[in-house]
Amino acid sequence: MTSDLDPPGINPTLPPDFHNMGEYDFQRLVTDLLFYEADVVSSDEHGLRGNADYGADMLAPLRGGGQIAGSCKRYPTTSAGKIKDWSDEFLEHWDERWKMENIRRFVLATSATNVASAGVQQQIAVERRRFANLGVEYEVWSPVTLTNKLRPHRALAVNYLREDWAVRVCGPLVEPAATAAPVGTANLVSSALIGQLAALQERLSSQALEAAERAQEDLRAGRTALVRSFVEDQRREENWSQLDERARSRLLRLAASLALRDQDIDCASALSAEADAIAVQEEPRLAAHVALERAGPAAALSVLGEVETLAGLQLRVALKTMSGDMEGARLDLAALLAKDSADTETIRMEALVALASGEPSTALGHMRRVEALAPDWTAVLQLGAMARYACALSPALGPEFYLSPNAFDIAFVREDAESQALLGEALTLLDRLVDAEPFTMHHRVWRLAVLSSRLDERTRASEEAADLLVRSDHDPAVVAWCLMRGLDVDLAPSEASLTARYRAGGDATAVRVLAL
Repeated sequence: MTSDLDPPGINPTLPPDFHNMGEYDFQRLVTDLLFYEADVVSSDEHGLRGNADYGADMLAPLRGGGQIAGSCKRYPTTSAGKIKDWSDEFLEHWDERWKMENIRRFVLATSATNVASAGVQQQIAVERRRFANLGVEYEVWSPVTLTNKLRPHRALAVNYLREDWAVRVCGPLVEPAATAAPVGTANLVSSALIGQLAALQERLSSQALEAAERAQEDLRAGRTALVRSFVEDQRREENWSQLDERARSRLLRLAASLALRDQDIDCASALSAEADAIAVQEEPRLAAHVALERAGPAAALSVLGEVETLAGLQLRVALKTMSGDMEGARLDLAALLAKDSADTETIRMEALVALASGEPSTALGHMRRVEALAPDWTAVLQLGAMARYACALSPALGPEFYLSPNAFDIAFVREDAESQALLGEALTLLDRLVDAEPFTMHHRVWRLAVLSSRLDERTRASEEAADLLVRSDHDPAVVAWCLMRGLDVDLAPSEASLTARYRAGGDATAVRVLAL
């Protein structure tokens, strides 16, 4: 999570240029600093990205009751008008939202370097009075305030700002001098020091675990660059050595999940084994994911074995559905619903089982509920697109034609306005997926399937196919869509490529497409 701040300048009194941080890095830094405020129990970001947050980017419950609400504004400068507008973003939701949430303090954190100007300070005084009338303390954390709050927390400074800024803000690391202790007190001193170090390690590890949970959310939403930066930073020696076994194993599994997204199966397998060597996972879910990529759902089910947790059951439902064991999938789904029928991933599994059972309308109903809960998850975007696509096809086609992007004749696509509108919704979801993960071929092939099924997207479908043929080295699935839908693409290079594969002993799919 280290940022792209400029290196410290000559003037040692200037704070870091927080406005050059990434938007969400700045928000997470303030969230972590809130954790150290007096009487704070925990501190978390508030609201999913792209959704309404009601003027608050973070919430921090207090031990004595009540909460701190915070808002982050990453701009180089501000003005009296902006201070009022930023405060209004929160207050306009006071009556219907925050009045019942027992908000005791409101923190406006800004990277603006001109907070000390007279006009801005006058407006801050006005806002303090406005908030005080509601029983809420109003604070503005300027770059100077943020620097002072960051000063005791070197690990955060290194994480978010880089080592050179950590030295400027927190001072250099100094090895304790060897001093003589009175006889009989050495053990007491060392025990106290060990206790302090253990407490520090536990706190740093807890922060890393909380950050890992946020990174997991980023991974679910396809924000792999953020996750990669976070993992790399945590595994730097100066950070890694401060973490306990819980945090290390959790971060290694996060890194393995990232490797799976990158299709680096060997790396994922090695990281999973390294994590298990530190602390064996309650259920071998990660190892099952690796087995799925290596040998398919049957092998993954064998590795997974018996499960009891919600996450374990969810994975087993998905694997049984993929393997065609629909009876087993329904039994596990019933157990899932009994555990927690409102869980987001459980509802998604309801949709998956319905879709695989040939009930696309039911699946779409479930997916609309899931999309309201987790609109940014990659898996939600994918399954939502699949459900809409299935609803737009003839009932003569079975699940094998909408659980995978298998090509078929355009005659099986419904032409009515409602069906074509559903395909338009599917295309919007797939566009978001491709934008988030542009090099994931699976998303691109699905988008080609939907584009070539839309009556008004023939030109774009042909352009997509031409690009995909080059990028995928004439993947047979892409060639099949071009053939079945008669797209305006030069297939001579594809025929030559598939002929060469056939002569070299190509697989059955390539041979069938070459025959077409």
